[in-house]
Amino acid sequence: MDLNPVLALAAKLPAGLDDPRAREKFIREWAELEEKVALRDAVGALLEAADCFYYIEKAVYNRLMTDEEAEARRREVLALAGFDRGLVAAAVLVKYTLRARPGNPKDDAAERAAVQAL
Repeated sequence: MDLNPVLALAAKLPAGLDDPRAREKFIREWAELEEKVALRDAVGALLEAADCFYYIEKAVYNRLMTDEEAEARRREVLALAGFDRGLVAAAVLVKYTLRARPGNPKDDAAERAAVQAL
């Protein structure tokens, strides 16, 4: 089975693909996205939108969200954040490629710089 690029990255992270809390994590990321939007932190909002998309993918994979609901949630994220789908998709890959490096380092400054470069 071929995985989409987001799920392929998720498989490299400590939490892996099986994540029974992916839906809850999406809800948490949504709240963080709302905060970044309220603060007018565009880079922070893009990072949180990327997290939302990431957990939507994991929620679908874990059958915690239907494809139809996932698409509705993606549209809501895009509407709230004010970004286009391509930019958020690119941000997911940039951020989680950094996280999927050997040792799975979490480097907020590097993630912010990489996403800002988009």
